[in-house]
Amino acid sequence: MDRDHAKPERLPAEGQEQSNQRTNPGKPSLRRRLLTDAAWLLACVLAVVLLRMFVFGAYVIPSESMEPTLNVGDRVVASKLQPRLRGVQRGDIVIFHDPDRWLNTGPGDDYLIKRVIGVAGDHVSADGSGSVVVNGKPLNESSYIMPGAVPSQIPFSVKVRPGCIFVMGDNRSNSADSRFHMSDANGGQVPLGRVEAIANWTYWPLDRLGAIHRPGEIFAGL
Repeated sequence: MDRDHAKPERLPAEGQEQSNQRTNPGKPSLRRRLLTDAAWLLACVLAVVLLRMFVFGAYVIPSESMEPTLNVGDRVVASKLQPRLRGVQRGDIVIFHDPDRWLNTGPGDDYLIKRVIGVAGDHVSADGSGSVVVNGKPLNESSYIMPGAVPSQIPFSVKVRPGCIFVMGDNRSNSADSRFHMSDANGGQVPLGRVEAIANWTYWPLDRLGAIHRPGEIFAGL
């Protein structure tokens, strides 16, 4: 027998070859993996953008006007759905767009944050030395305004228009709020269409982490 004669190679049976193909599938190509990862990343970014646009927002407190409730530099989370689902209520702390050039700032830097004192139909007043009065009821605001502060040293009397709110800062002696803009086109009131969100939580600094108190009991029965 010719020892140099090559023996024919045994080929696997057809069924065995197909079985090997099924049990050893090829790995996804690098390009496919990169495309999959990019799609997931894009979906996550899009989800965050949509949440920020329509569900919640994060805001930095720029001034002392809401002390002692909110301090300069505090970071708050605010719901953009609440104003549309349940409406804006007395006692809420709202973030809103400058309604009538209250701020001397450029475009895109026009957010303010204040507490809602009156809603549509309310009569809000103060004599300059005592309590703020809503619909004939003096408000006990000691739980959120500056300790020892007069609720309003500025006398005023106003009826809140339909579709508007009357707002004041908790730091009454250092807040250019509705009281200071009654000669403006909106009479110092904020149209509800300008309200961006309702502040719910402080998340920074960590020692101030927690829910923002809404004193609903103070406004009960109005």
